[in-house]
Amino acid sequence: MNYNNLRGKTVFDFTTDEAILNKLFPNYTENEKQKISSCLQSNPVENGFYLWGFAEMSGDGELLQAIEQQFDMNAVYAFDPD
Repeated sequence: MNYNNLRGKTVFDFTTDEAILNKLFPNYTENEKQKISSCLQSNPVENGFYLWGFAEMSGDGELLQAIEQQFDMNAVYAFDPD
């Protein structure tokens, strides 16, 4: 998988699995996909947080490494939407 330019990608570029998307975005519906995607693309820290969460859920070490290289991880780790 190509993990270049993760800032231009969101979790929606990596999965369509609604169970995973509901874990990341509680009460996720397909109708909200564009709204969530736009929000993530306009906020790199939030996008990094959700990409990191997806990578951890999926056990994708290569994606985790790419996220750590391409995002400010101090900000990502500190981001908590709740």
